[in-house]
This record gives sequence, structure tokens and C-alpha cells, in this order.
Amino acid sequence: MLEDDAYDIGIGKEHRDIVKQTFNAMVQMKQPSNTPPRDIDFKSTGRTWKQIRDLILKKHEPIKDSFFKREGNKLQFRDSQLAEQIMLHFTKRDIPILPVHDSFIITRGLYSELVDVMYDEFEKMFNVPIKIDDSAKAIPISFTPEAVDVEWIISETDKYSNWEERNSF
Repeated sequence: MLEDDAYDIGIGKEHRDIVKQTFNAMVQMKQPSNTPPRDIDFKSTGRTWKQIRDLILKKHEPIKDSFFKREGNKLQFRDSQLAEQIMLHFTKRDIPILPVHDSFIITRGLYSELVDVMYDEFEKMFNVPIKIDDSAKAIPISFTPEAVDVEWIISETDKYSNWEERNSF
């Protein structure tokens, strides 16, 4: 199990986003290439595509054969299934939970249960334990009812109200 940041390849934390984009491109690519992925600007790192690619492969030596297999979408789907199981755990109990990227918003008092469910569902799905970064666990958010702009929330909801019609399967 990787003990530290998957995107820290020794070129500085300021380049983490570029390393993450490169990592994800490598997971999506069908085969290794000497041509850099489009839309990633490597110049600020002072390194080339090949150098960053090789540093990522070195960092992830145990799984290096998993890159360049065009598995990214399958992994994203599995991730969405995991998030679904976590949300279903709470919705079955009529407890609201909101997914936001790779996190969840839930009532503060249920934080420990959320972490337990995340651990359990990940291990159930992948048969390995997960490490959750302590620095990003809970961010308390407080607001007064007067601070909530209900009209704005309603107007924004209209953008998504016909999602099923626009995305028929």
C-alpha cells in the first residue's frame, strides 16, 4: 500500500496538479507514447513529458503494468459505484448525504460513521484496506439560515431539472 501522496514524485508540491493530470492521462492512454498528452503544460515543472512519465512509473513500480491499458473510465466507474454504496448506506436510513468530487457532505455528528462506511465499502469492493488522509477528514461548515440564498439555489436547480430528458439512455 502506498503510504504517501500518490502524486508526489519529488518535483515539488507546486507541480502536484500537473503530475495528477499526467498520471490520469497515463491511466487513460491505450499504449505508451513518446508524444506528450495534449492540454498538459509541462514547462513550469522544468521537466519533459518523458521525465515526468518515468518518475510516475518509478513511484508506482508495483503497479506500473497497470498504466497504458485504457482503464481510466473503468476505474472511474468503480469509484462511482463505491460512492453510490456509501450514499445508499445513509439514504436507506433517510439521512441526507451529498457527494462533492471525492468527498461527502454529511451532518457533523455522523462523521465517524461516514469514515467507517467508507473504509468498509472500499474493503468490500476491492478486498484491500484504504488509508484516508487525516489532513482532509472533516471540515466543519457553519452558517445561519439568513446566510442561505434560497432563491439562488432554486434558480441553479433549474439548470439540472431535466437532466434525464437531456441524457436519455
